[in-house]
Amino acid sequence: MNKAMRLNVLGVPALIFSSALMATPIDIQITSGDEWRSTDTLVSGWQTLGVDDTSWAQARGDYPFVSSAPPQTYIPGTSATYMWHDPNDSSNGANGPNEAFFRYTFELNLTASSLPILGQAFIDADDDFEFFVNGVSVFLDDSGGFTHGPSHFVDFTTHLQNGQNVFGIHAVDGKWIYPQDWGHEWALIDARISSVPEPSTIALLGLGLLGLGLTRPKG
Repeated sequence: MNKAMRLNVLGVPALIFSSALMATPIDIQITSGDEWRSTDTLVSGWQTLGVDDTSWAQARGDYPFVSSAPPQTYIPGTSATYMWHDPNDSSNGANGPNEAFFRYTFELNLTASSLPILGQAFIDADDDFEFFVNGVSVFLDDSGGFTHGPSHFVDFTTHLQNGQNVFGIHAVDGKWIYPQDWGHEWALIDARISSVPEPSTIALLGLGLLGLGLTRPKG
């Protein structure tokens, strides 16, 4: 094989590698905080895309927790903050409403290069809660506040859609069937939506790295 032919072979994986870098992957992190909308009043269809939440309050992020346990107690390594419905920022973390509804609307602009995607979340509340994605219930905790931590993990990939999406959380202080003041209240979520490289793409990337490593043929 002459030098020109060697350079041509090496150029192929390098071009593949460059094309892979031009992809537009999705990587979105959504955490609890004041970017959510909140209310303590049940609204028909509140968890669906068709509801106008512009009149809802801004959720209070970094909501106080009377025991001072950080969010990482329930979701290790998270950057999320506690949140609750507290439009006047007047609650001390123990005297907020016994029931709260939360919404978070976001866009997914999916292309062939961003597929497939994966949507997963850790979610928790004090005490019980239900989590919705585009109006579909994907997780319910009705343990009365006796279950917390990593067991509250959900994969919601199949409920995502191209374009507008909405997360909904219904959380209660006390038991699900009978909200009541049990001392403190909060909701917590750390969700990520990201592209997942296909095995073939990973293999092509490997070839690209190999090609870039062979830079100067002999002869």
